[in-house]
Amino acid sequence: MTALDCDLGAMVDLVPHPRVTLVEADLETGAPFVLDGQHFGAVVVTNYLFRPLLPVLPMLLAPGGALLHETFMVGQEGHGYLYKP
Repeated sequence: MTALDCDLGAMVDLVPHPRVTLVEADLETGAPFVLDGQHFGAVVVTNYLFRPLLPVLPMLLAPGGALLHETFMVGQEGHGYLYKP
């Protein structure tokens, strides 16, 4: 598994896991995409929407791969990352 975020602080528990690769990158800087050329059986995006990245996501999929992309709903920004009604 490869986990990518702009701040890996919340993923420190995964550091010792032998089958997890952590990648720290800010995808909104205009720098070359850090996972370019890699392919995955599944790509999962949560709590994130950066429209310029949308065309890149399907290119990350291996044949038969799945893409799951969850973003904020209108009004979600008022509740922060964890929505608690």
